[in-house]
Amino acid sequence: MSDPSDQFDAVNPFAAPQANDLLPPPASGDEEGLPFQPFRTIWTAPRRTIRQIVRRNRYLHVIPLLCLGGVAQALERAAKRSVGDSIGPQTLFAIIVFLGPLGGLFGGWLVALLLRVSGGWIGGRADFTRLQAAVAWSSLPKIVGLALWLPLIALLGMRAFTSVQFQVESAPTLVGVVLAMSVALLVLSIWGLVLLCNTVAEVQGFRSAWAGLGNVLLAVLLLIVPLIAIVMMAVGIGVITS
Repeated sequence: MSDPSDQFDAVNPFAAPQANDLLPPPASGDEEGLPFQPFRTIWTAPRRTIRQIVRRNRYLHVIPLLCLGGVAQALERAAKRSVGDSIGPQTLFAIIVFLGPLGGLFGGWLVALLLRVSGGWIGGRADFTRLQAAVAWSSLPKIVGLALWLPLIALLGMRAFTSVQFQVESAPTLVGVVLAMSVALLVLSIWGLVLLCNTVAEVQGFRSAWAGLGNVLLAVLLLIVPLIAIVMMAVGIGVITS
């Protein structure tokens, strides 16, 4: 009879890799029976999947994943900032379709760079390309969320990107649909963070996904602290010269 804890580790994305996980994959390309179907297995076996990917081709689908992730991020930011209050639908469409992919590529490059620098402080061993693959594949939940944006935009139109979307009293059913879609997008975002912690931990050589989370938090601090210092310096200069 199998140990129940083994079954838990098989589905627990934060579980540390076992000794057998460190062995090279079989000649067939599968890893302990895991088929090479990264779009499917990344959801429940992120560490083993990203290991397969970087061993086969670390550049696999990295650019299209980052571009699509950038589109999803552009949609999310446009809705949160209510950009529809100040620009028209044509301009918004151009920003999402053309600038979204560019933002995704630049963001993937920047995040991988920050992860490499901050990861080196805690013993990470991954190079830039492996970290970029980890970032790109962890964006898959956000990309899947694009499918939810289509009916949301179909229901609300430009109101999805404005500060006043609709009156609750006049459309109670619509409110329920929009709320359900918003919750689904939130769940996908959270799972994307779980995948990022695992994929980063794997390529960096960390035993635990919690170390991957630490790497991510350090990368965020590495970005935010200089910005805060610049703002404080600018404020100080303004106070002195006023």
